[in-house]
Amino acid sequence: MLLAAPVLPLLGVAASWSRVFDPAYDLVAATPAAGLSLLLRRTAVVLAVIVPAALLAGVVTDAEGVATWLLPCLPLTAAALALGSVTSMVRATSAAAGAWAAGVVAPALAMQETPAALEPAWLPVWGTLTLLAAGAIALRRNAYRRLLG
Repeated sequence: MLLAAPVLPLLGVAASWSRVFDPAYDLVAATPAAGLSLLLRRTAVVLAVIVPAALLAGVVTDAEGVATWLLPCLPLTAAALALGSVTSMVRATSAAAGAWAAGVVAPALAMQETPAALEPAWLPVWGTLTLLAAGAIALRRNAYRRLLG
């Protein structure tokens, strides 16, 4: 749960912007409403479904410190959205998930211990990264008018 929860929203965001899972993708992409506001609405729906499910799973598995394993999902998701202004959302979410796997999951599995990135001391780091990624999204807001599949 500790290692998987932060990337769960990325799966939903990728699915919500995939041509495979959205039969109306081309129609939506061609409308004036296909911009940052639509991207944020779809992401909010994904988070509204995934975060409570992850919280419930944390309660069931008796995971300690919900914030320490749930907070990293915000900068990962925001970074994927920011990267999505340059490439497709599927590629952006894959890159964010890959960075999590390489930087946190692989070392944690190799050392057989909880990664330092999930310690309470990292909470300000995750908050700062979320703000930086949100700033990048705001700066690139006009790039979302053209959705990339």
